[in-house]
Amino acid sequence: MTSLRRVLSLGVVLTAITGVLALKSENEGREGARRGYALELLWWPEYCHEHPELRYCAGASFRGFVPVEFADISSNGQVETCAGAIKSFNPDRKLLSLLPDEALLRSQWDAHGTCSGLSQSKYFDHVAAAFKSVTIPRKFVLPDHDFRMSPDEIKQEFLQTNRGLSSDALFVFCRSGFLSIVRIQTVRHAVPPRAICTDATVEIIARMPLAE
Repeated sequence: MTSLRRVLSLGVVLTAITGVLALKSENEGREGARRGYALELLWWPEYCHEHPELRYCAGASFRGFVPVEFADISSNGQVETCAGAIKSFNPDRKLLSLLPDEALLRSQWDAHGTCSGLSQSKYFDHVAAAFKSVTIPRKFVLPDHDFRMSPDEIKQEFLQTNRGLSSDALFVFCRSGFLSIVRIQTVRHAVPPRAICTDATVEIIARMPLAE
């Protein structure tokens, strides 16, 4: 994989309008050049109801979207993953405040950070910067009750609060009728149709699981 450090140092423009990273690399137009990035936002309450045993879930304060993936999109339009031996990983409080699950942090680092050319700290600094560039729609900031929306309505909420985004750069994922992930991309790429939410409406969980 082309060094993420090299690409970023050659001209990443982080804008709150697009909510993603616009890339300019000396490798643009060549075979294997990176076309952009994908940022996945996990809806934390739903994940916690699936994993109530996690330290930051049961009985914890509300937390909405968290960045669960930040990855290259290659010239063929696919999200790339690192290959090879797993390197050391040492989560700290700063990382856990960004994504409060060591397993998810490790998975992201192993899949997309270890071959980025960045240190662990620098890689997650870029994840945090990309996440902060996205304006989360008000409905999802601190909801006081569960509610339902269609995938298209969720997309429209993000489009209205991030005016530079286009609808074909947004994807909504669900699990068993519940909102799971919103993916934001700098470019459109092929996502398997079975992965995109096709439910008429999905439930957005607004409460954290109770402590036993």
